[in-house]
Amino acid sequence: MSIHRRSHLWKHWPGLGILLGRAMLADATRARPSLVWVGLGAIAIFVALRAGGLGDYHQAGPGLIGFLNLTKYPPSLDFLLVTLGINLMLVSPLARVRTRAIAEPLEVFGRSPLFFYLLHLYVFGALSWAFPHGTSWPVMYAVWAVAVAAMYPACRWYAGFKTRRPVDSVWRLL
Repeated sequence: MSIHRRSHLWKHWPGLGILLGRAMLADATRARPSLVWVGLGAIAIFVALRAGGLGDYHQAGPGLIGFLNLTKYPPSLDFLLVTLGINLMLVSPLARVRTRAIAEPLEVFGRSPLFFYLLHLYVFGALSWAFPHGTSWPVMYAVWAVAVAAMYPACRWYAGFKTRRPVDSVWRLL
């Protein structure tokens, strides 16, 4: 089976996000605890598949980095399991955040995900010119934090722009 055909099998996974959103809106208190268990289950399945040489288009290399080196485009089953598993485990504690200073930025970035994604490609692409030979981990994380904070106003503007559009507007998809 070709890589293209295999990637076709997973094209309907975004529908899981819609189901999760509906479950959280219906009864978040009941849905939240199960997210951690579903996330742990997805990670356990990932580890079992990856250890067995299944679920990705390429065999795992040596060491932890080789084990975690997964095919992102087109997304392999292993990539989807580990990323969705981690994300599901994070949704539960993040959904409980009531501190406005933390919740508001998360909500802004959550309301403009595609805009943030496209913007970050250009921002970090431009920043790569400043560090042509790489940098240390502390500097990298500091630059990352400053860049994400700098993108916040643009994402907040875009989230407001989307909200002011009609429900059937194509802008709501971005």
